[in-house]
Amino acid sequence: MGGTGANPKRYEIRPYDPEHLTQVVREGVLEPLWGTDRERNHAYFKWKYHDNPTTPSPLGIVAWHQRSVVGFRGFFATRWVVGGTSDRVVVLSPGDTCVDPEHRRQGLSVAMGESAMDTLCRDYRVMLNLSAGRNSVPGYLGMGFMPLASKFYWTRDSLLTLMRLGVGRKARSGNNEQPFTTDLPDDVKVSNRARPEDMCEAIARTTISNTLHLVRDEPYLRWRFENPQQRYRIYIAGRSPRVRGYVVLRLSTQTSRGFVVDVAVKDETTLEELLRAVIRTNEVDILSVADYAVTEAMAPVLAAVGFRSTSATRFLERRRFGEWPLLVRPVKKSYEERDCLIGGLDIRRRETWSIQEICSDGA
Repeated sequence: MGGTGANPKRYEIRPYDPEHLTQVVREGVLEPLWGTDRERNHAYFKWKYHDNPTTPSPLGIVAWHQRSVVGFRGFFATRWVVGGTSDRVVVLSPGDTCVDPEHRRQGLSVAMGESAMDTLCRDYRVMLNLSAGRNSVPGYLGMGFMPLASKFYWTRDSLLTLMRLGVGRKARSGNNEQPFTTDLPDDVKVSNRARPEDMCEAIARTTISNTLHLVRDEPYLRWRFENPQQRYRIYIAGRSPRVRGYVVLRLSTQTSRGFVVDVAVKDETTLEELLRAVIRTNEVDILSVADYAVTEAMAPVLAAVGFRSTSATRFLERRRFGEWPLLVRPVKKSYEERDCLIGGLDIRRRETWSIQEICSDGA
């Protein structure tokens, strides 16, 4: 994200327009970031930016040079609500920043970020980054983002599971509705596709806290779990009209590991029932949940079924990848104290947010 500032005589920084789709995806601007499978990239880009029901049009910035797009910075939009009120706010997650190798070291990444603040502040107030890592955190801090919380996983593992993970054992999964085992409680069902009606029924039974939390309505859930780059399993407890909760598992595409990315339960008993059902299927060797998603009520349930915040997996990943923070800031380039308040809640405070991994563009 570094640089010394783009030369305005050589480059034009402008908002992304759907007419740029071909150059951004099919002509390879994002290939250094996403790989060379352009058909796959096109499907993912269209899902992520064009089909997102949160905003009426895709949000992004491009760098333009001699009638060609040479850089792109995208913004993943989600809708949040303050506690049990009707106060809603669209939160933008910056990501997918890439510049053509021949045009790097011109400050284009920073220029696109600054242009986004100038452009998007008219309609949006908050940026929340859940996926920044080693290479991008310094740049975001330089742009005024503030650390919000640490990003690491509570994990259920063992020496045997780590050995399996080390040799890259693939997940034992298929495409059937219930592909692993039928030895589950009668009222727990497993699906590889979202069931928005049942999921919304479970969400309606959860306790609403005075925080900013993600709006998970039927259109959002129907779209969110169609991510063409991910595989999910949805475990649902109860049957309509008495759905008691659900847990969504994201399956690693490389190894036999699962991530709990979305949870809505009536009570802690339901959560434990669902987690034990996940474990009983034996689909994955290692099971993880992001620390920032672990509430005070969840922690003892996770511990009871074998999750630890100081696992061997965390130790190995910290040495290999490091641990990087969630980042937040108002959209305005120059902001005042009041710009950090949404519905009276300070966006710079961790307790303001109820975050799950499904809020991230990476999940």
